[in-house]
Amino acid sequence: MAQDDTLNGQISELKKALLEATELRADDKKTLATQMQMSEAGADSVKLALGILQDFYKNAFIQNGKYTPPRGDRDGNTVGDLAPAVFDDKYHGSQSESKGIVGILEVILSDFQRTNGQAQKDETASKEAFEAFEKETNDDVDKKNTRINKAEGELSNAKSDILDQQTALSDAKDLLDSGLEALEGLEAMCVKGEETYAERVQKRNDEIEALKNALEILEEWQA
Repeated sequence: MAQDDTLNGQISELKKALLEATELRADDKKTLATQMQMSEAGADSVKLALGILQDFYKNAFIQNGKYTPPRGDRDGNTVGDLAPAVFDDKYHGSQSESKGIVGILEVILSDFQRTNGQAQKDETASKEAFEAFEKETNDDVDKKNTRINKAEGELSNAKSDILDQQTALSDAKDLLDSGLEALEGLEAMCVKGEETYAERVQKRNDEIEALKNALEILEEWQA
């Protein structure tokens, strides 16, 4: 039974470790899922912003020649040209600054994509590691349970054999007692009941003497 206690203790430890690993796996899965969701949402937002900016700067108006419009000043500027850029519906931003903004967004997009890719790899690795640990633990538990069942079966068989042997021993003892009792009876009849030769001669002499005495008494009475 000591072996069974040891195996049962080991099984309890294995199940405890598997339970802890299951909880950690659930936490990892939740955390990684959140990272992937946030990185995907961030990447989608950056892609949208990039598309808007690229379209905006792509269609930007770039003046290639010097042209002096009517009613312009000596530098060729009209009132519209001198108005703040925010009021000009044809303002398309600074082309030089556009490259920097797009570049920053592209870096941010790359970071989001890299984060998402790493989260997916981590999720796959976490899942595979947990499944391997779970299988190994369950296999170990099954082996130990098999050993316990086998030991219990052997113990049950041993107890059954001992009981059979005890029953057989009891039956043999009863037979021995009966045999001894019968032997004592035979000894009383065959051995102790048999007279020796000297005993038989003495007995015969005693009978003859008794007959003589009886005869003498009879003769005296008749006289």
